[in-house]
Amino acid sequence: MNIKILLLFIISPWSVFAQNINRDQIKKYCGETDHCGPYDMIDAVIKILGEETLKSPYQQILHIETRRRYTFINKKPDWGTLSFISHNTLVTARHVVSNKAFLREIALSAPNKGEDDWITLKKNDFEVKYYEDGDADLAVIKILNSNKLRRLYKGSFFCISKLDTITMKEERLNLTGYPCYFANTPETKHDTLINKSVPVNRLQINNNFIAYQIFTRVGDSGAPLWMNQNGVNNIVGIHHGGKEGEDFDEDYNIAVKLDDKMIAWLNSVSKE
Repeated sequence: MNIKILLLFIISPWSVFAQNINRDQIKKYCGETDHCGPYDMIDAVIKILGEETLKSPYQQILHIETRRRYTFINKKPDWGTLSFISHNTLVTARHVVSNKAFLREIALSAPNKGEDDWITLKKNDFEVKYYEDGDADLAVIKILNSNKLRRLYKGSFFCISKLDTITMKEERLNLTGYPCYFANTPETKHDTLINKSVPVNRLQINNNFIAYQIFTRVGDSGAPLWMNQNGVNNIVGIHHGGKEGEDFDEDYNIAVKLDDKMIAWLNSVSKE
């Protein structure tokens, strides 16, 4: 194991490093699309397994599969990550739940669950809301079916805050999601929850985005960019993907940087 990578993480008894991931495995599970972020960081991850998945904040992070009506156009469902920010509200990237008028159902799963543990929500079981002030890749899902909600919500949720790069410059930001290259099978993609982190002082930031050198793939979209501040787990950004023309260095991925207006909107929607 590379000494540099060993210094990146503290390993718990239930969390293990992923090793020996190669391009053939990524191609098998994720398809032909280009990777996002530095390929040499592909092993710098921790699998969240066993009892660790029952702890905060990992139990608050779900895997989503979206299924749309126009299967003749989009034959395969999409996958992503979303997180509880209240007892019935989850935040994700807008592109994960795009074209909401055509969403016929979604399926959700908690960490370390198999194919039979996915919970399907029909159209009347949930509501998708987009952040409309600008073109930020930000959305929420409200779960309306209380019976299904009880199977998903474990009693805790993330708080939301702005990134404080001055007082937190020595801290690490975590990106926790369900990348496709840890799928049990290419078809079901009931992936393992994966944590990656980066020092705050190595971020690149502009008015709209937080950029970081973390390897990500399909399934990480919508994942929370979060940190623990004084014992509170705060989401400060929502993972989008590659930098897509933004003025950041090569091999940087980006997340929507939560600002005051976004936080106010998320808090308002959460209370509905």
